[in-house]
Amino acid sequence: MSAVALASGTARWRFLEMLRFGMEIHHLATLQEEGKAYLEFLRTSELSAGVYRLPAGGTDLQQPHGEAEIYFVVSGRARFSSGTNDVAVETGDILFVHAKE
Repeated sequence: MSAVALASGTARWRFLEMLRFGMEIHHLATLQEEGKAYLEFLRTSELSAGVYRLPAGGTDLQQPHGEAEIYFVVSGRARFSSGTNDVAVETGDILFVHAKE
């Protein structure tokens, strides 16, 4: 974390408290600032997590993954296809997709 991100006393205290308890904090703004579609913010031997952002009207060109995935719709609405399933999703929906679907 950069010194700029820790400039305010509150942010610094919060960061240090999380380190003390073995936690991490990640900001979605990083994804927007860097202009990336995907931001992985966690990878361990048991788990990886990231945020994948599509613009309005965008198409997800990913292929099925070897591991299970969870999707959370932060805002907007879309169609989600996996295997033979195709469903409408919208803000607040959470989807679980089995590996290789």
